[in-house]
Amino acid sequence: MNRPARALLFAAATALAADEPDALRLDGLSPALAEALREARGQARQAAATAEDAEARADAWGRLGMFYQAQHLPFAAERAYDRALAAADRPRWRYLRALVRQERGDHAQAVADYRQAAAGAPDNAAVWIRLGASLLAQGDEREADAALKRAARLRPNAAIVKVALADLAIARGEWPAARKLLEGAWQREPAAGRIAYKLAMLHRRMGDVQEAARWLERRGDGAAPKIDDPWLLQVAELSRSAGFFVKASEWALERGDHDAALAALETALGLAPQDADAQLRYAHALALSGRRERAEKAVRRVLAEGGQSARSWALMAWILRGDAAQANAAEAAARRSLALADEAPTRALAAALAMRA
Repeated sequence: MNRPARALLFAAATALAADEPDALRLDGLSPALAEALREARGQARQAAATAEDAEARADAWGRLGMFYQAQHLPFAAERAYDRALAAADRPRWRYLRALVRQERGDHAQAVADYRQAAAGAPDNAAVWIRLGASLLAQGDEREADAALKRAARLRPNAAIVKVALADLAIARGEWPAARKLLEGAWQREPAAGRIAYKLAMLHRRMGDVQEAARWLERRGDGAAPKIDDPWLLQVAELSRSAGFFVKASEWALERGDHDAALAALETALGLAPQDADAQLRYAHALALSGRRERAEKAVRRVLAEGGQSARSWALMAWILRGDAAQANAAEAAARRSLALADEAPTRALAAALAMRA
């Protein structure tokens, strides 16, 4: 996303966070993204208003926070997490709010949230790792040590834990211990170039220029060691990927807005042109909007590229069903679909086509 679009998105997020829906400024954003922001907000409001209990209400606002966080909108995400926590104080919402607070530079409040999240989810190593790293960044080596030792007990062989402990050792001037930890981390994840870079910097401090140069050659693209973080993974799944725009198309179709659905799916296919699911959804949306010939071509493209699935043949039959000249082709497509998977809707379609014939 370019800088002007980012600025507009930030302004929209600020308005959302301030509960000023009439002040939204979404000019310049893609129609799919602008609509998805409005839709997500509206769905969260409705879900929270009709929730049967506090847990469900917290879940509605928390999921909205995850959506904003996935779009890199920390202020809007924090406000949504505030509402989730006001409804039901749960470790997941504490943890995710800590991440967005840290992202916008509020480290003290992030640490407070990490502490409460760790207390509520003591077996979640990711919480202890991030708490330890945050405490170390604030200069609290004693508390950082305690948090990272908890993480080490939960994930004793994880490279990310060894790296965090090495950072603590470096802060204390314990360079040989730091080197041993980093080398152990490197053995676990040799593809993590950030470990190699840390080793290079450590050897430079220790005065070994040759060894520093050797490790610099191994840093590659500087990838960080992996962290097992299921809560953050759920956020990542909501990012503006092809899947995100596919979801936006579903919302548009539920409203009967075919043009918005097509725009969202075109964006999805721009991000993942080989995604057969997005291609078939696009063909379906084309057919719903009256563009039958284009829809047929889209499905044939999927079939030609190896997408010989029951779903693709059933969609072809459904698209061709209204063309008398294509009656035999529609019936054949339905039979092909049923040969791959005996689905009730396809059986009904095949029966209707046979009766018409």
